[in-house]
Amino acid sequence: MKFLFAILLLVLMGSIAVGQNHSGQTESDEAVRLFNAGKYREALPVARDAVAKRRKALDGSNILVGYAWRNLAIIEKAAGNSKEADKAFDSALDIYSRQASLVKKDELDLAGLLEITAYYDVEGRQYDKAIGKYKRTIEIRERLIGNSAEELVFPLTNLGRILRGLG
Repeated sequence: MKFLFAILLLVLMGSIAVGQNHSGQTESDEAVRLFNAGKYREALPVARDAVAKRRKALDGSNILVGYAWRNLAIIEKAAGNSKEADKAFDSALDIYSRQASLVKKDELDLAGLLEITAYYDVEGRQYDKAIGKYKRTIEIRERLIGNSAEELVFPLTNLGRILRGLG
């Protein structure tokens, strides 16, 4: 159950649309395929290679590099490498945050990334960080898809649990 949320997020977020040929795309697609097959250890070097190729070929702040970091982070977490996952999540969040503007899909991806990192912040008892990330997730989703969207259920519920627990 612990990684079910991460698996669903990676499947939903996926990578760049099939047929687009970007540096590191083949590796990214293969890493996602291996991850979805439950082969986390096999997916790790492929996902790391996708990050390296995209960083080399593109500006380090390019959103495609952020996608690669995001995928690597989720795979690292699933493989039990929490410290490496945290670093990769931070790199992905940094890239998403540095974008002058994001298209709707990328902004929704950012909301998903914030939500999953908030979930892991709660696991690590970093409640203040989690609260800020859940609030930002909620703000993004309300603005883009409305305040009655089912995508608000988990972040609102989790935020409520944290705030109730903190009294």
